[in-house]
Amino acid sequence: MVRTGKTNAAKGVHNHYNEYKEFHSRELEAHICASFMTFCEKSSIDAGVNVLVNKTTELERRANEGFACRFQGCMATFTYHSRRVRHELEKHNLHLLPPFEGDEFGYYICRSNCGLCFKTKSTRNSRLAFGLLIMAFEDAVKEGDGQRLCDIYRVALLLYKLHNHYKYSYVVLLFLVNLNALLPKFEAERLKWNRFYNINGGKGCNISLELKKEHQNCLLKKMWLALGPNLDETNAARLAGTLDAVETIIRNVDSDCSLKKTSSYRSEAMKSEAVSQILDDLLQIKTFTYTPGREGHPSFPQKSSNLVKGLDFRDLHCWMKEHLKSWKTACTLE
Repeated sequence: MVRTGKTNAAKGVHNHYNEYKEFHSRELEAHICASFMTFCEKSSIDAGVNVLVNKTTELERRANEGFACRFQGCMATFTYHSRRVRHELEKHNLHLLPPFEGDEFGYYICRSNCGLCFKTKSTRNSRLAFGLLIMAFEDAVKEGDGQRLCDIYRVALLLYKLHNHYKYSYVVLLFLVNLNALLPKFEAERLKWNRFYNINGGKGCNISLELKKEHQNCLLKKMWLALGPNLDETNAARLAGTLDAVETIIRNVDSDCSLKKTSSYRSEAMKSEAVSQILDDLLQIKTFTYTPGREGHPSFPQKSSNLVKGLDFRDLHCWMKEHLKSWKTACTLE
C-alpha cells in the first residue's frame, strides 16, 4: 500500500473505507492485466499479442481439419484437441510430454494432484475471481441492471452460507423466493428493478437505493439535532416526512449559488501508477505461472481457486427446504 501511494488504506477498512476500497480496486485491475499478460506470454504491458493471435489462428485451422490420434495405428479423429488428449491417455496410455507441462496449444495433460505446488497461484486466482465478482456487483449497481444483480445474489448466497453468515444468507434467500414465487409478477419486477437511485442523470451514474437511504438518514439526524430540546416523537416523525422536500430545496439553493460539491474520487492521477506498480510486482514473482515447489502464502495455506470449495450442498439443500417449508406455511395461513 505504501509503495503505491495508498498510505491511508493501510490504516484499515474501518477508519478509511474509501481509500481501502480504492487500493483493492487498483489491485484487482493489476491482477486482471497480469493474468492476461501471462496467458498471452507478454513480457511487458506495451508488448503486442502476436503470440496469442498466431496460436489462435493455428488452433482454429487445426480444429477445422480435425485432430487425429497420435498413437500409431489408431485412425480416430476428434473435433477438439482436449478430447484427443483424453483419448490418448485413457485408451492408449500415451504420454507425449512429461508431467506438469503443456503442449503447443496450452493444454495440460497431468491428471495427478499437484499438492502444495499450486498454492500461490490458487490464492491469486481466488483473489481474482472474488474481485471480479465484486466488480460485477458494483457495475450492475452503476448501470441499474437489476437482472444481473439478482444473478450475483445467487452466487453471494453460496458464499454467505459457506462462511456461516446466516443473517445475510437468510435475507438473500428470502429476496430470491419473493422474486420468483411469493410476489405477483408486477411486484416482483418492481422489487428487481427499483433498487437504484440516480439524481443527476447520465449512464453509469446510479447508486444503490440503500446508500441513498443512508444519505437521507444522515441528513435526518442533523435535522433532529437542530431541534434541540424540542425533539420528541411527533416532531421527529414530521421532519422525517419532509426529507424529500428539504433535499430538493438544498439542491435548488446550491444550483442558484453555483455551489458544486467536491468530487469524492481520490488520487485520479495516481491510478495508472498504482496499477503499474502492482502489475510489475505480480509479473516479477510470476504469480499466474506454475512454479514447481513454490510455497503459498502463510496467511492462506490451504486456499483454493474455487470460491465455494468446502460448501456442503446437501446441508445447503436441507437448509433451503426447511425455510421454504416454513414460508409456505406462513403464506398458507395468511
